[in-house]
Amino acid sequence: MPGKLLWGDIMELEAPLEESESQKKERQKSDRRKSRHHYDSDEKSETRENGVTDDLDAPKAKKSKMKEKLNGDTEEGFNRLSDEFSKSHKSRRKDLPNGDIDEYEKKSKRVSSLDTSTHKSSDNKLEETLTREQKEGAFSNFPISEETIKLLKGRGVTYLFPIQVKTFGPVYEGKDLIAQARTGTGKTFSFAIPLIERLQRNQETIKKSRSPKVLVLAPTGELANQVAKDFKDITRKLSVACFYGGTSYQSQINHIRNGIDILVGTPGRIKDHLQSGRLDLSKLRHVVLDEVDQMLDLGFAEQVEDIIHESYKTDSEDNPQTLLFSATCPQWVYKVAKKYMKSRYEQVDLVGKMTQKAATTVE
Repeated sequence: MPGKLLWGDIMELEAPLEESESQKKERQKSDRRKSRHHYDSDEKSETRENGVTDDLDAPKAKKSKMKEKLNGDTEEGFNRLSDEFSKSHKSRRKDLPNGDIDEYEKKSKRVSSLDTSTHKSSDNKLEETLTREQKEGAFSNFPISEETIKLLKGRGVTYLFPIQVKTFGPVYEGKDLIAQARTGTGKTFSFAIPLIERLQRNQETIKKSRSPKVLVLAPTGELANQVAKDFKDITRKLSVACFYGGTSYQSQINHIRNGIDILVGTPGRIKDHLQSGRLDLSKLRHVVLDEVDQMLDLGFAEQVEDIIHESYKTDSEDNPQTLLFSATCPQWVYKVAKKYMKSRYEQVDLVGKMTQKAATTVE
């Protein structure tokens, strides 16, 4: 009916009224969210060009990875170590009496300088020792020819070693000698250099088939070969031969026929040539027994005496000069000395000196 409101129409009118009252605040919130969302979208669209999406925050400067690592790992690690050192340092200071703190600080500051000065002092002492040996062993201190010096330098020898310094005078002057020195200290040159200088100074006219003036006996073929090489390396005027077992007899016979000034060999092979009559040792002026203790250990004592006894006469001043070199001096050495050496002989002992020095160092 026109002009009348039905119940259904009344409900439709009341619903919106109730909704507007109950949801008024909700709609306001919704409107504010929509407005904020619209505003944010505009802000993001403007800042997105710079690659930044943080709401309303200014763009942040990027840090390089290297800088991050430096500021993170290195500085953090350094600071941590510094803190630990500081704590340790403070802890030690707390444990000290008040009067010792200043002394502790002074010592701490001097640690590195003391350590450095210790190394420098050690190096200086070593340098002084080497310089002293070089001065004592300078070639100018000995009657060595320029030719021999040149050949020695060719072998890398620029000065005489201690054993060579001690023995040069007695050997060069023709005195009998017992010398103790360890293997590898330069024993061969200690008799080779002065003997070569003595022979070359008094060198006679070179004759074919001349008999040896120097006989060097060694315990093994290997050692004999090395000794012969050392002689050959420092002379161009003298003939050097080496006889030992396991090598050709014929080549050795050829050496004998051509003449020998210096003969190096083992007792067994030298005795073979003597017994066959091919070798004449009657002109010997110098006899060297090298590594005497080893020859005794190998059972060569009897053979050695069989070889040299023909060249010696009882209590004769004309007997050959006798030189004994050994790392140790067993009783047989003194027996040989008494039998073949002059009553007044020289003795040099570098083994005892080195042993005493080592013992002092250990203490």
